[in-house]
Amino acid sequence: MPPKSGHQRAKNVGYDDYDDDYNDNYYDEEENDGNGMTDEDREQLRIGTIKVREGLDSTIIVSDAQIQESLWHYFYDVEKTVAYLKSRPSLTTRGQGYRPDSVR
Repeated sequence: MPPKSGHQRAKNVGYDDYDDDYNDNYYDEEENDGNGMTDEDREQLRIGTIKVREGLDSTIIVSDAQIQESLWHYFYDVEKTVAYLKSRPSLTTRGQGYRPDSVR
């Protein structure tokens, strides 16, 4: 029997058995379009955008992209998103120097 050097041999482990349990594709490719959003996420953003627009004054100019970014940041919390967008001084309001993007 050879002397022990502090290392022990490990038995061969069959990792092929684990391939079925652990799949690198966590999301179904049909649901996830590559940006980390599922169909459910897109639907929540769509509905949230409508609700945020209802909560904002008609004088506040904000794009859907700005609304959706805020909704994503606040985990679809409509009230927090409305409060954030209302508090942003950089949003131009109609009647107070409003100029459409095409005029700038």
